[in-house]
Amino acid sequence: MLKWGLAFIITACIVGWFTFHQTSQDDATLRALTAAANFSEREKAGGLVSYCQQFREGVSKEILFREGPPRYCRILSRDSELFLFRQEKDIEVVEELDGVRCILQEELYFDKQGRPMQTVHTLDAERACYDYTTQTLTASDALVRKYQLPGHELTEDAQVPPKTALLMTAKAKHVTLHLYDHDYDLKAKGLTLVMEDS
Repeated sequence: MLKWGLAFIITACIVGWFTFHQTSQDDATLRALTAAANFSEREKAGGLVSYCQQFREGVSKEILFREGPPRYCRILSRDSELFLFRQEKDIEVVEELDGVRCILQEELYFDKQGRPMQTVHTLDAERACYDYTTQTLTASDALVRKYQLPGHELTEDAQVPPKTALLMTAKAKHVTLHLYDHDYDLKAKGLTLVMEDS
């Protein structure tokens, strides 16, 4: 009986060693993930309580501005990585977006013939970041376009408007888009006008 008990304890220790033993490769992987997520900075600020991450494909967000006539902001992305950081009572949710197109209805109006019209901005960037806490989209090296389109609805055509409706194209080194309940604030730095072929 003592023999079997001793054998069981030795086996449990060996299994425990291989199950819970951290190799140098595990250490290197953990260091790389910590560096990528800036955990060290968060730990200095009071300790990271929890963190989770989600990969998403074919992302589409639609935001409705509540004040005045209903206007929309649509954010489309090829794929994204969603991060949630929780530190005590504070929660931060950030989404890193790839292959981004943002469509903003700037103004809804009627022309002289009484036909509904809209002014639309589009923003295209290879990468962008959306902060859910501050409702802010930021992007670098973005292409900003302004269109005049028929109708008041953000249709499929508004996602890729025809070049005949184009009013302006500019490249921006940095773009910040703040979204509010009633409106948005689009700021672009380092703008360079671009002439596009019809």
